[in-house]
Amino acid sequence: MIRDMYARISADRRHANIRNISDRTISSREFDGSAVGFKNLDGLPLDTPFLNPFSYEAFEAEPELALLVLEYFFRNR
Repeated sequence: MIRDMYARISADRRHANIRNISDRTISSREFDGSAVGFKNLDGLPLDTPFLNPFSYEAFEAEPELALLVLEYFFRNR
């Protein structure tokens, strides 16, 4: 289901530079009560953890960083 959605989004011309930084099986939802949505990062302070400097390569080298970012946004929404 998720892989199908990822394939549809990747094929959609409105999206660009899509990268898969983590692909793993989980036993239960990790961010219960959280809805997926767009968040404009332009207004975040420059000292926001994980975003200064932002690097796709860092996330690809250490996929667990992606979970840290999600946890940060979940706690600070």
